[in-house]
Amino acid sequence: MRRRVVLLFSVMCALLAGLRAAGAAGHSPPFALPATFSGVTICGDCPGIRLTVSLAADGTYSLKREYLERDTSASENGRWTYDAGTSHLRLLPNGKNASSELFAVAAKPTLTMLGGDGKPIPGPGNVLAQVVTALPLEGTEWNLTAIRTRAYAAQPGERAASLTFEGGHLSGSAGCNRMGGTYQRSGANGLTLSQLVTTRMMCDQHAMEAEGLFTQALASVRSFAVKGRMLVLFDKSGATVAKLLAH
Repeated sequence: MRRRVVLLFSVMCALLAGLRAAGAAGHSPPFALPATFSGVTICGDCPGIRLTVSLAADGTYSLKREYLERDTSASENGRWTYDAGTSHLRLLPNGKNASSELFAVAAKPTLTMLGGDGKPIPGPGNVLAQVVTALPLEGTEWNLTAIRTRAYAAQPGERAASLTFEGGHLSGSAGCNRMGGTYQRSGANGLTLSQLVTTRMMCDQHAMEAEGLFTQALASVRSFAVKGRMLVLFDKSGATVAKLLAH
């Protein structure tokens, strides 16, 4: 009997853990994670509160409130859930007596603070915009997502195409074979790739075709731009030759 009780308790604990995980990961928000949003919300007895929310991929979040013209702030942590049906993001702070906060997710993306009735709070502000911080070209692993106007995704069993820039040396994968070479930067966004070499393995038709297009595109690169977590490579005419996303 005691063994059955222990087993039942273990099963219940596992189910509760699964439900908690499902609450965070069952519905994914329409933006990449991790993500940070910031904006000024209303305050009853001050000019406003700057609210900064950082959402992690594991379903946790951190939040900071900075009271304008008071030089005071407060922080909290907890878990978040997202309902794809209503496009609502809910913050569930740690602590027994802490109350949750609700936001509507818009396409830009932005977070609009909602009241207890699920409707936008009247008044100006109360909208948090996503904070996008550009990653450095060097030291980041960039995974290929598009070659010119053609979307790219590795097929099951294939090696994903990727690039890493470090100290003038280029390394990565062309989709089938390992790749190496050198690069030279000029000005703020000038970029030239040279001495590109690959190993000589044979792969399936999809991988070999993508590899050929990718290496041709890289040979024509003359400049780049980092837009948040996206690296865009351009040729001398300014046309996009490849897009890569930070790993």
